[in-house]
Amino acid sequence: MLDPTLFLTNPDTHSHWRTLVLSRDQLYCDAPNYFALLFRGSGLSETTNGTKEAVLHRDPHLLQISPSYLSGYPVMPLPENWFPRYMSKDVALLNLIADARFYGLGGLVVVFRAAPAGQTDALFL
Repeated sequence: MLDPTLFLTNPDTHSHWRTLVLSRDQLYCDAPNYFALLFRGSGLSETTNGTKEAVLHRDPHLLQISPSYLSGYPVMPLPENWFPRYMSKDVALLNLIADARFYGLGGLVVVFRAAPAGQTDALFL
């Protein structure tokens, strides 16, 4: 059997689907968190190779940071070209904090809260 994996699919703002794959190690990083609880829960259908899939209705652009964080990579500073066109840097940072709270990623909340407003390039993990 393969390493248990959670596939997160999310319709983006342009009606495309994005899929993010989280490995067992990523699932249990910064645990307990939404991803680990979702994977352990019985509400998801499991395939024969131990994978599960969940559909999330959160901003797919913001969700892209989670796998990097859960792999132990620094996520700050965010590159200048990373920010979605449809929100300011300050709003994006507030939304990242909201998503980190939603997903139960307390360590990521701390990282984002430490970034000065308008100065997201000032912090490393």
